[in-house]
Amino acid sequence: MLSLVNGKIASLLAESCEPPSTTADNSKEQEKKSFQTASHKFITLFDMHSEEKLVNYYSCSLWKNKVPRQGWMYLSVNYMCFYSYLVGTEVSIVLAWVDIKLIERGANLLLPESIRVATREEEYNFSMFMKIDETYRMMQQLANLAVRRLLSEDGYDTSKSFLPALGTASSVAKASSSAKQRRSGNTESSMSRRRQSFGGSGGGGGGSLATTPQLKRDLEARRRSERYRIQFSLPVDEPLDGHLDCSLYTPYDRKIVAGRLHLSPNFLCFASELPGLVQLVVPLRDVACAEKKDEPVGGQGRPGQSLFLHLRPSCGGSQPVLFTDLLDREVLLEKLTAYLRRQKIAEQPGEVQSPVGQQQQQHQLLCPDLHRQPALVHIFTQSHPHLFSDEAAGKEVLWDAYFKEYGSGVCMYRTPELRRLVYEGLPERLRGQLWMTLSGAANELAAGPGYYGQLVEATVGRSSFVTEEIERDLHRSLPEHPAFQSELGIDALRRVLTAYAHRNPNIGYCQAMNIVTSVLLLYCNEEEAFWLLCAICERLLPDYYNCRVVGALVDQQVLCQLLGDASPKLLKHLSQLNVVSMISLSWFLTIFLSVIPFTSAVNILDCFFYEGARVIFQITLELLTKAERQLLAAREDSDAMITLNGLLKRLDTPDAVRRLVSEATNRLSHVTNVKIDQLRMRHRLQVVQGLEENVMKNCVRAVISTDLRPACQLGRECLEGLFWLFKEESVHSAFWRARQVADHVDAGRHDPTRPYYDQTRLNYEQFDRLMLAVSPWGRCARHLNLRLFKLVDLDGDNQVNFLEFAWTLGIICGRDVTLKFKLLYVLHLDGCQSELSRQISQQELQDVAGQTAASGSVSNDNADNDLLEDSDIAPAVEATEEALAEEANNEAGAVAAAMTASSLSVEPTANFRIVTSLSNMSINSRNRFIRLQEFETLRPASMSRPKFIELWKATHQLIELAPNEQFLLNSVAQAGTHLTQLGEAATSAPSAVESAGSCTENVDSSAATDPAVDNWLITFDQFLACFLNQSELADWLGAPCDLLPRIKAYRENSWRVRNSSN
Repeated sequence: MLSLVNGKIASLLAESCEPPSTTADNSKEQEKKSFQTASHKFITLFDMHSEEKLVNYYSCSLWKNKVPRQGWMYLSVNYMCFYSYLVGTEVSIVLAWVDIKLIERGANLLLPESIRVATREEEYNFSMFMKIDETYRMMQQLANLAVRRLLSEDGYDTSKSFLPALGTASSVAKASSSAKQRRSGNTESSMSRRRQSFGGSGGGGGGSLATTPQLKRDLEARRRSERYRIQFSLPVDEPLDGHLDCSLYTPYDRKIVAGRLHLSPNFLCFASELPGLVQLVVPLRDVACAEKKDEPVGGQGRPGQSLFLHLRPSCGGSQPVLFTDLLDREVLLEKLTAYLRRQKIAEQPGEVQSPVGQQQQQHQLLCPDLHRQPALVHIFTQSHPHLFSDEAAGKEVLWDAYFKEYGSGVCMYRTPELRRLVYEGLPERLRGQLWMTLSGAANELAAGPGYYGQLVEATVGRSSFVTEEIERDLHRSLPEHPAFQSELGIDALRRVLTAYAHRNPNIGYCQAMNIVTSVLLLYCNEEEAFWLLCAICERLLPDYYNCRVVGALVDQQVLCQLLGDASPKLLKHLSQLNVVSMISLSWFLTIFLSVIPFTSAVNILDCFFYEGARVIFQITLELLTKAERQLLAAREDSDAMITLNGLLKRLDTPDAVRRLVSEATNRLSHVTNVKIDQLRMRHRLQVVQGLEENVMKNCVRAVISTDLRPACQLGRECLEGLFWLFKEESVHSAFWRARQVADHVDAGRHDPTRPYYDQTRLNYEQFDRLMLAVSPWGRCARHLNLRLFKLVDLDGDNQVNFLEFAWTLGIICGRDVTLKFKLLYVLHLDGCQSELSRQISQQELQDVAGQTAASGSVSNDNADNDLLEDSDIAPAVEATEEALAEEANNEAGAVAAAMTASSLSVEPTANFRIVTSLSNMSINSRNRFIRLQEFETLRPASMSRPKFIELWKATHQLIELAPNEQFLLNSVAQAGTHLTQLGEAATSAPSAVESAGSCTENVDSSAATDPAVDNWLITFDQFLACFLNQSELADWLGAPCDLLPRIKAYRENSWRVRNSSN
């Protein structure tokens, strides 16, 4: 009986084990099919481009008029969409991420667990999510990616996978499958689940790795990699491969510490389960080999689950690193071996190296003796009495003991003892070395030897607006220190700042960088100071030092939220006095170096490089809390600043600063880097959108200040609407251009000396799309868009700025019928672009070329130096004008296609490049509007018969959609007949044309004597008189057009227009 029962139980267990496997496979296949169906629906419902990638979709409800409408939210790379169809009512919403200014999660009685989304015009409330945490996190991440694209105008490349791979995407799968083949039964099942947790760092919050959409996995991997880099102070491009729970043997106390191991292509890191107990960073370049250990460690580990890492003697690690309790040791060892093999291949001479490695090796051969300025503290020792004090000697003894017990360099064990030593202050002899180790800059230096010298060589002798800004601030950097009263320190500071500006043109140079760099140079050599500056600007304080100090403004909002949580009353009072903005910029940008004597403030830098940005927030909150009573009593901002300055003056000794830091970090330990990063993501949207609104206001103000009548007559509201169209077109097109051949690169895009209206430009394809949408002439006579583009593209770079775009629409939609007729007439002349460029005569071009030749060279946008002879100018100009005239004679469709193709070309022809460089030299971007201003007084040349026929056809096309089309057609016919007769009269009497006072510069002089040439000509005055004589035509063309409804309609459907074009 007992055997019967046991058999029955075994049978039931066998049956229960098989179906879940089959059910799981079916479930995975079903989830995959459902996502494919959702992607198809997304493209179909919202008319999206086929390359617009869906990230994920979620069931939720939209609250509209206090009524929930159940539907589906679709999240893609560029858009957030919602669709609902209930009881015959359809709701469809499409919001571009770059238009969203707020994503806020809330909960109340009416809307439990809701997400509020706000744009510049409307607000939307969504609730009833099945996975609200995942949805909110994904929305924030996608919106922040779009914000970064808005700042940099670079596309987010969805083809780039953030899931790390060992050479190929299938290598991880191969490692897992080969390990699977060595296992069987239930062990294989459990190990497979653990392997997923190790290799699946990119997996999302819902679903397994196999069923999660690819792009969602990539974004989730990106998020986890960012957390990983922040936790262990790693380079910004280091992707996380995976993590695994295990234990670390700590040789200093002979214990086993439970925690989590992280693996990436260049690092193996460990963090204890108990925060702060022990942390270890092992660069794989310092690992000699890895081997298995089957015996338990000290009788505490499990047999067959240990791994030894033997370190190279040069890295400072005295003993091997031992991990135990590795349940997936075989998979880890295979992946680790592959990474180590790659490291060895890169180090072996004669082997195939990466392009970066080849560059570094070439540089070391070319300039092995490049001078490196040592740490200035070792040269100007008289200014640092603490260097040889008994206190410094005692600290060095403590640090030597720590290095002996815990190791030195990047591979040392980071324990609470290390934190205590850092907060007590670093010895000045070791400060530079420890800054490099604690900040992670040592890893970047090891990965790029010779890179700094290469940048220094590339910047020698070069001059730009950035170098001018640097020169102005060199002598303002720690002027009280003797090192920066001499050329020794000034030269080193100049080289470091110029090299970084060359490395990162998005940032270039920002005030406050000179103060921070000067302190770095005191304790580090030049190359180390450069890499520390890179770590500060790109990792520790991201976006702080760009032209709009976005990072500092975001952290200002983070500080306000943290202060509001601690003391809402104090936050309200300081916000009314506008004190928070003042202290956040001056304190944060210089890391307190400008408000506290640097001899004391370097102690804050010690903690900053160890703990990260959290230290700055903790110290600021502590200072505000200490002075809360006095600040609440302040009636003006000056009173509050006097109170804070008095508090800072008391921090004149290192001991006072150390006490403040210790109190702040102990009391505000809940302010972590992870929390700060979350708050930054939350507030970045609102800050960047606020900055964009300021840019819009400044741009509109700059356009109005030019006094260009056509553009100013549009009105402020219309100009604001056009600006948003102009900016959004530029940003969205940047995303799609990432998948196409790069068009003209605007080398001056980061030049802050440009007027606001000239800082964003569009190519012809984008210009044409906007003109089709908002211009009354756009769809009727599309071929005119190309001619308009050429007319206002004054410097021939295939781009137009906002002022030129607004000026064009101002004429087309304005009340001045004479300007409209003149524009229509000029667009049909031979080489219409030359009509606005005639005031630069050939002699002026030769003068410019002569001045350039005297200086030695002509520099173009690509920084190429080409000597230019005077004789080369006229043929270049003539060839360009002939090409423009020939292109204008083509059919409209062929011309547009040719222009579109040329806008995507990588490099213009030689002649075109010469003319472009000369135009850029003679026309500064700040006064480009002068050409447009002279259009009203311009006297156009006479027009030939073929051009008049084209003009006549274009006029017919413009009135095709007019309500009184028949009457207008009669008017055009009468005016055209009269002009034809005038032209024929000119054929028999050419002198009549000259007596009319017209300009005939563009007419070949041989045409008057050669009987084979058609002398048919009309002047602009004749054209204007004939058409103005037709009152109905003049009234219709002169009627103003309201652009606001067109702008609103295009913005509501812009994604359809862009997707169909792309």
